[in-house]
Amino acid sequence: MARELNTGQIYKLAEDAAELAKAREKNWLHPYVLSRLGALQALKSGADDPLRAARAKQRAKYLALLAALLRLESKHHLGVKAEGMEGLAKELRLKQPLAELLLGRFYNRTEDPARGPRYERPDALKALLLSYILAVAVVADEGVLDKEQFEELRAALKMDATKMAAALGQLGCQTKAGKVKVEREGRVVEVPSYSAMLLKQPDPRAPDAKTLAQCFPELRLDRPKAGGKK
Repeated sequence: MARELNTGQIYKLAEDAAELAKAREKNWLHPYVLSRLGALQALKSGADDPLRAARAKQRAKYLALLAALLRLESKHHLGVKAEGMEGLAKELRLKQPLAELLLGRFYNRTEDPARGPRYERPDALKALLLSYILAVAVVADEGVLDKEQFEELRAALKMDATKMAAALGQLGCQTKAGKVKVEREGRVVEVPSYSAMLLKQPDPRAPDAKTLAQCFPELRLDRPKAGGKK
């Protein structure tokens, strides 16, 4: 699946301020993903260091995956038009193989006599998608979310802070309650928030730093080979 992720776009936006401004204006990527590009650029600035370069590559890959998952999060159902999967991939701004994989994972395909074929996401698959989003968001930041990141992601997902902290705990994170200042209705107020850290997270600079698949073995990111086991 890594080949299907648009990491080139992530790199370009991290390096080009004008393109980044255009992406914000035209909503090319989710605002949360755009907010994480500064950290990626900081890593890329030390590209002469092989470990930093490897970390930047990993982060770009996870941010591209996070962008795809967040794009799906806002689509509770999708109608299949005459263009079929090709049309759906264009609507989602994803490469077709990735669109097929993610739609198959997070939606049920139905045949509606009146509206035709559709992809519907029941509550169970919504919960699964949210788990993937949280997992990828944590690993994209090398196992750590500070209180501000937590609140930004919580607001994007429209989740209750306590429930999101509990969900991160189920994914192997240690959370710590706190407060963060945010602007609401023209006023700065303090709201409950959390920081989160993967338990037993190794030094991300180390050659044996955990991959997403190792941290969350239940998350199958690659498609099974033809004739192989799922």
